[in-house]
Amino acid sequence: MNNKNITSLILAAGFSSRMGKFKPLLDYEGKSFIQNVAEKVAAVSDKIIIVTGFNSAAIVEHLENRLENKVLLKIDFVFNERFESGMFSSLKKGISNAGNPDWILYHFVDQPLLHEEFYLSFVKEVESGFDLIQPTHKGKKGHPIILGGKIIESIKSADLDKTLKILLEETEFSTKMWECAFPEVLKDFDLPEDLSDGGIKL
Repeated sequence: MNNKNITSLILAAGFSSRMGKFKPLLDYEGKSFIQNVAEKVAAVSDKIIIVTGFNSAAIVEHLENRLENKVLLKIDFVFNERFESGMFSSLKKGISNAGNPDWILYHFVDQPLLHEEFYLSFVKEVESGFDLIQPTHKGKKGHPIILGGKIIESIKSADLDKTLKILLEETEFSTKMWECAFPEVLKDFDLPEDLSDGGIKL
């Protein structure tokens, strides 16, 4: 584990309306999206915040029945009662319940393809003097991203009508781009046709 205190923040609060099926519980290689992500980030996380909203009880029950205890002990489930306001409200809710980590690994629930090797390599890129660390592949920006203290505090104090993109544009932050060998940083799942990758079941 990296010697910096890292909390992973996984957003799983939305309706999945464009997909037409509830994304956190979609299957990839015999495990749900949310289980895949939670198990992998556990290898580099001191704590894991899972922000829920729509279908919250189903996520909690699902993970409590499937995750090993060593992973569950790291997880705090945080319900965002304003999840219909959009993703930024869930990000703010999660960060406000994260305590005071040095870094936050900000992760979407629809990126189950990343391997544990990615996370072990990614956290090695953590470096003081930067506010944001973002993976790229062949020059294209990807996710998840790692947020440092200055951005964390800015998100906490920002209005709900902001987005992270707007916040990053409005304020001067120091960003480190990490060109990696993992094309999966560019892949998420928004629409049914995105599920053409093998192993994903509706």
